Amino acid sequence: MKRFDISILLVLFALVFTALSCTEKDPAWLAYNKSTAKQTDRPSSGGGIIEEDDDPDPGIPDPGEDPEPEPDPDPDPDPDPDPDPQEPEWPVDNHWFQTRGVVLTWEDVQTLDWIALAKTCGINTFSVNNFPSIGGKAWKEYVANCTKNGIRICYEDHMGSQLIPRSLFKNHPEYFRMNESGVRTDDVNFCVTNPEVQQRVYDNAIELGKAYAPTNHRYYFWGDDFGKKCHCPNCKQYTDVEQWLIVENIVIDALRTIDDKAMLAHLLYDNTMQSPSTKVLPHEGIFLQFAPIHRKWNYPISNSSVQGGAGQTHGYMTNCLKEHLRIFPAETCEVLEYWLDVTMSSGWQKPVKKIAQWYPSVYQQDIAYYASLGIRHIVTYGMWIGGQYYQSFGDIQFVKDYGNGLLNYTK
Repeated sequence: MKRFDISILLVLFALVFTALSCTEKDPAWLAYNKSTAKQTDRPSSGGGIIEEDDDPDPGIPDPGEDPEPEPDPDPDPDPDPDPDPQEPEWPVDNHWFQTRGVVLTWEDVQTLDWIALAKTCGINTFSVNNFPSIGGKAWKEYVANCTKNGIRICYEDHMGSQLIPRSLFKNHPEYFRMNESGVRTDDVNFCVTNPEVQQRVYDNAIELGKAYAPTNHRYYFWGDDFGKKCHCPNCKQYTDVEQWLIVENIVIDALRTIDDKAMLAHLLYDNTMQSPSTKVLPHEGIFLQFAPIHRKWNYPISNSSVQGGAGQTHGYMTNCLKEHLRIFPAETCEVLEYWLDVTMSSGWQKPVKKIAQWYPSVYQQDIAYYASLGIRHIVTYGMWIGGQYYQSFGDIQFVKDYGNGLLNYTK
């Protein structure tokens, strides 16, 4: 070969090496997006939630690698002994508020006939938390009963410590967030730009998505409650809301491999009640969820001058909402309110106390305000409205007023 040809090859090699080196300098979340953009059918590492080193190579596979050939399917397979349930066929809902939901505990739905109560007032969605065995017989039977009665089921909860279990901290402190003092801590959330963390998030999201499968295709993988962000050199450039959007983009990519209609909530709440991201954009399938926990319930949310908790005014919260609605479609946005939250009224401690956030005229003004922004999905916490609450106070007319208010609203 001529020396001239060798020189050309050396130059080309140098260019390729430089390009690869530049790629490694990209933010970890961007590298993840590049490497998985065409891997929508990539299987998880399998076998349930990854805690200790179940996967000896948790790195992201090279998208250029050819997958191992799959065995030929059985030409005459036996019938599935445990077939997946068929997709529910929900009736067309022409009401303005298409989701009229309530978040409950497993104890609530076991001690009070919430299905019968919901049917009297148009509530059509339950999120049921704290059940003893997800995917167990009792749960499957309850989901089937809800579906038969026209009620959708989903699961809304803080999932940071399920995506990256705290048990990993002993061997992998680098998976967890760095605090403001530069110390790794396993208190809440994790290091969102660590590539190995991202792989575990992807795999565990698939397993969790299967376990907590909703009947309305809406998934909720919130960060740990009142969780703080990571301050490591790679993460600190991102705000709280940007850091969790990095996670959500990975999670929705994973969920779409098991549910092509999957939608994932992007939560505005407490420390993520911030202006929208300028560095990270949502992937397809992510919808906005607005949860104004620091508001005052005896004043309408539209009263911008009202001072709420954590230094947030009503105006600050609603401005955050409106800014995000420039990015997220209003028609898929969901409001998560606290009008019926007995846990809040009780200071999150039992015995239960009488509901304290229910102001009917304020509620009516609130839903009118949300409707004016084009929002059509409303859910409220109603946890601890169960048998004990009914025995203690008797009157639960406010539940019917809530449901009928959404059902009968006309814009």
